[in-house]
Amino acid sequence: MPPSESLATARSSGRRTSSTRSGLWMRTIPCLALAAAVLLPAASRGEVVDRIVLRVNDRVATLLDYEELRAEGLAQIASRQDLSPEELNRMTDELGNRVFRKMFEDLLLLSRADQLGVFPSEDSVDAAVQRLREGFGIESDDEFAAALSQQGMSLAEFREEVRTQLRIRDVVGREVTAKIEIEEDDLRRVYRAENDAFVIPKRWQVRELVVLESEDRDPEEVRRLAESIHAEVLAGQAIEDLAARYAEEGTTSGLVELGWVEKGELSPALEGALESLQPGEVSDPVAARGGLHILQLESFEDARVRPFSEVSNAIEARERQRLFAQQFEDYMGSLEKDAYVVADPPPGAAGFRTAAGVREDVDPFAGFEEVPGGAAGESGAQAPTKPEIDLDEPPKGGA
Repeated sequence: MPPSESLATARSSGRRTSSTRSGLWMRTIPCLALAAAVLLPAASRGEVVDRIVLRVNDRVATLLDYEELRAEGLAQIASRQDLSPEELNRMTDELGNRVFRKMFEDLLLLSRADQLGVFPSEDSVDAAVQRLREGFGIESDDEFAAALSQQGMSLAEFREEVRTQLRIRDVVGREVTAKIEIEEDDLRRVYRAENDAFVIPKRWQVRELVVLESEDRDPEEVRRLAESIHAEVLAGQAIEDLAARYAEEGTTSGLVELGWVEKGELSPALEGALESLQPGEVSDPVAARGGLHILQLESFEDARVRPFSEVSNAIEARERQRLFAQQFEDYMGSLEKDAYVVADPPPGAAGFRTAAGVREDVDPFAGFEEVPGGAAGESGAQAPTKPEIDLDEPPKGGA
C-alpha cells in the first residue's frame, strides 16, 4: 500500500490505524490548563488533509496523528520555564523528527504484539486505569470523565490507550527485559573495578556558635568576645547556654546544629579545625563566613568503602539499565530490519529515519536531556523506558 493511499481506503480494507497518541495521554490528564494549547486549533485541523504518512507491516499512522502529537509536544515545550531561547528553538526544531520516530517505534512494537498475540486482559486494563486515576488524585467517576472530556477523550478511548501501552510493555518485557541475566560475579566485578565510587568520605557531626561580624563592631572586639566564649566553654560552661545568652544580645548566633557534614562540604579552615578535635571538644574561634565560628564536635566517622552488601542492589539496577539500553537498541534494529516499512514523513520529520539499531530515546517528550556518555545506546546511556504505564508488577515475562 503506497503512503499516499487515503485513510478511508486503509480503513475500509480492514487495516488498523495506530493509536499514536499513546505517548502523551498519561501526562496530559493533570495539565487541563494546557488543553487548548495541546490540541490543534480547529482552523488548523480543517487545513490538514489527512493521509497515511507511515506504514509498518499492517499498521499505519496518518498525518493527523503526527500533527496532534507534534502539537502536544510544542505545548509541553512552551510550558517549560527553565529553558533558554536557544534551547527552546533547538527542541522545537528537533521535535518533528522525534515525534515521527516515536510513531515509528510504537508501530514496530505494536506490530510485534500482533504477531505474538499479546493482548492484556480486561482485568489488567482495569487495574492500570485505576492506578493512573489514583496517581492523578482523581477519585470520582464524574471527575475522571470530566478530565477526559477536557482532553477530548472518552473513557473507552482512554482504556484503549492503556491497552496499547500494556501491549507494548508486555512485548518489551518478554523479548528484552526477560532475557537480561546478571550473575553476582558480574556485580562483584563492577564493584571491584569502581571501588572508588563507593567510598563514603570522612564525616563529622557538628554544632557551632558564630560570633557575628558587623560593620558597627570593631573586629578586635569581635575577636575578644569569641575568645572569651571559648574560654568559658573550656571552663565548663555549656555551649548551648552561652549561645542562648549572647544571642539575646545580638552578638552571636544561636547554637546551630549542623548535623552530619562530609569532608568537602565546609570551608578548609573549618574542616582543618575539626580534624584536630575529639568528640566533645570545641575548636578555637575560626574565621569563616559571617564571623568567628566556635565548633563543637559530637562524633565523627572515618572514610570507608561501603561493603558490597550495601551497594549490590544499586549496582544491579544500574547494570540492568545499561544492558537494557543495549539490548533494546539491538531489538528495535532487528524489528526494523524484518519489517515492511513505507514512510512519507512531512517536511518537519524528513530526517527521522536512521540505520536500523541507531536510535534516540524511546520517549520524544522526555525533556531532551543530554545523555551522559554520548548518544543513547553508548556506554553510560540511560535505558530507554516507556513512561506511559507505571505498574507495580514487572512486565509479563520480565525479571
